[in-house]
Amino acid sequence: MTVYVGGDSLCDSATRELDRSGEKAGEFRVRMVCLKGAGTLAGAGAGARRATEDSTTVGYIAAPGPPSRFSRSILEAAGIAQITTNFGAAGMSRLLRAIEQAGDAAGLRESVLQEVG
Repeated sequence: MTVYVGGDSLCDSATRELDRSGEKAGEFRVRMVCLKGAGTLAGAGAGARRATEDSTTVGYIAAPGPPSRFSRSILEAAGIAQITTNFGAAGMSRLLRAIEQAGDAAGLRESVLQEVG
């Protein structure tokens, strides 16, 4: 499963949280992709589209602001959960819990979306 993270400031702490989990959530191996330039509308749109093209994507972490509002509509159309936060570790922790609670791979993306809203 893959989590996309928009922005260097979020990536650092999200990486630490993922490392702390052993890159796992329940039975699932989780990888993270840090997106450069996600602090602009164009960058946020490109990052969100990239996430939607990856069939393993289960979540997207974004910093608050206009770019995250822009990316949210793209991700929602694909059924991908977006967590908007100033703290990458908190967003990653929340996504890891949602992945673990989903239980199995069937409908994982939908389960995570329902869990995090």
